[in-house]
Amino acid sequence: MDISDPREIRAMNLMIRMQTKHTPDFPVLLDLQAHLFFVVDDLQTGCRNAIADSYGCRAYTNSGFDCYREVLTDKVIPFYGYRKPELVDKMHFARMKGEVHKVPTKDIPKLDTVMSNGVQFKRTRILLLAPETLHVCVDNGKLDYVTGKPLPWILQGFKHHVGPERTIILRAWMYVAMRDYWNPLIDGLNFDRLEMQDSPRPWLRRYYQFNKRRNE
Repeated sequence: MDISDPREIRAMNLMIRMQTKHTPDFPVLLDLQAHLFFVVDDLQTGCRNAIADSYGCRAYTNSGFDCYREVLTDKVIPFYGYRKPELVDKMHFARMKGEVHKVPTKDIPKLDTVMSNGVQFKRTRILLLAPETLHVCVDNGKLDYVTGKPLPWILQGFKHHVGPERTIILRAWMYVAMRDYWNPLIDGLNFDRLEMQDSPRPWLRRYYQFNKRRNE
């Protein structure tokens, strides 16, 4: 390409504008080499449209959602609630379970195009809760370090210790459904509710989860 030719420059600028049509904030995103994305649909690991080589961890949304699924395509339509689920007594209002992925900035325009960012969905930064448990391996030796007496056989040697679960707060991009686009389309025939699961965790209680094996 001849950068001194104005026609070549215009063609290059046009190509860039077309590629970033659904990513108006692309210049700002370029401040970082990669961004965290929270995905709840078939972009997850093991699905047909999975994001390759970017998996980080599982997590849950901090706020609640009303979530639907398109029956024919299995597309997930999550409406962001901005409220903590436990504060609202609503049958279909709950957190969502998904995966956190680290996506290179150069790949974000492709995702924005697939998700029709700004038309069907809006890429929004949300807070996530990522549970983690500390696992350590400790050598107990053969003697009790307090009494000096031999430990029971079952306690001697290397043992696996599991700490209490804690939650890490993350901030990531998520594609949230735009009500102006989806509300006129949602009906009882082509759309249904995404599956909801119960959890023994007191802070979670219930949550939406995409069924990866539905179409196997």
